[in-house]
Amino acid sequence: MWKLGERANNAIAAVLPFLTIALWPFSYMHRKTCAAQSRRRVLLVARNAVAADHLICIHDLLMEDERIEMFVTTDRFPARDFDRHNAASIIGAGSLHIFWALVSHWDLIIFTNHPYGLGVCFPPWLKKLYVNHGIHSGKINNDRAQDGVYGPCKVIRPFGMPYYDCMFAASQWEKAFAVRQTPQLEGRIEVVGFFRADLFVDYVQRCGLSIREKLGCTPGKKVVHIISTWGVNSLYATIGEIILEQVTQFRCKYEFLVSIHPRFDDFGDGTLESRETIFARFEAAGARVNRGLDWEDYVAVSDIAIADHSSLAFYHVLVGHPLLFADVHSSQYVEGSTFDQLTQHCPRLSQYASLDEAVSDVFVRQVEGENSDLVSQMLDFKGAAKQRYVKQINVLIGESV
Repeated sequence: MWKLGERANNAIAAVLPFLTIALWPFSYMHRKTCAAQSRRRVLLVARNAVAADHLICIHDLLMEDERIEMFVTTDRFPARDFDRHNAASIIGAGSLHIFWALVSHWDLIIFTNHPYGLGVCFPPWLKKLYVNHGIHSGKINNDRAQDGVYGPCKVIRPFGMPYYDCMFAASQWEKAFAVRQTPQLEGRIEVVGFFRADLFVDYVQRCGLSIREKLGCTPGKKVVHIISTWGVNSLYATIGEIILEQVTQFRCKYEFLVSIHPRFDDFGDGTLESRETIFARFEAAGARVNRGLDWEDYVAVSDIAIADHSSLAFYHVLVGHPLLFADVHSSQYVEGSTFDQLTQHCPRLSQYASLDEAVSDVFVRQVEGENSDLVSQMLDFKGAAKQRYVKQINVLIGESV
């Protein structure tokens, strides 16, 4: 459906729920069947591998409760290159076809990215939870210049009302930002911290040195992590050739790691090379590339990051790494957002004659705890998100804690 363009997809998504209303009685009847069961039914919706990867920690968290039974589905039909079996193999839950999911009862449906296609067709009485698949940045990923997480075009659908009963926010600041973007979310935002960030910080503290050995980083070399999101405004699309030249020129001085968003190929305009071709070019230039979803290792071993508006940059902020940014046009993020604030005081790569000059200068200028205020704004309840997730999910499914 994406190939039709976002406007066409929006039109289809607006019509689909009305076409599937006839299925809702089946879900209601199944609810009566489930009422006698002691276990609570939770559905995890993963449209792609990135979403599935972020659902692993949610699945593992809920697995500790024997009262909860989980299934996973994908909401794209037809499934194309990623289906429910792929999602199930990544997450570890039993797979279920989206059609069966639509006619079934669920005590809770959990999304890590906004529904697509048939994902907007679940009956309105089923409780729905949104858990963001990354640290919120204020990135715009739609044609309406709205925040990609809390913008009205993402959350006020399909019947002119908020789709989710609850959305988890990482901080009080994020909650206030969400309500400013979409006032109808008032009372639906729960501040719980960010569990994936807690897991990541703990991983870095426990395994930082061993990860350098695991990746084979050369002792004594500074590690530079180059990050590109997707689209024509991404780092690779705008300055990719320059970066490649610089990597080749300075590979004896620095260890270069490269991460490109796993969905880079899905959102190109036909003029960009494929993700795999780009990786091959960086490897030829002497860099190490991240083809998988194990971004934690690449962030953990890095000394500095060069990024565009990818939310992956915010994990570097959490562990105190300095940042260099490509020139990101203001149309790519919401004014006043966390990303906007971060870029206002972080240096731009374009301010320097070369990558070497930029990296050297940033290390000279680095002040310990430089972004500590921003980290406090981004994340509340550090280290305690697990307990808050469990508590709020139990409230949603109607169980006592």
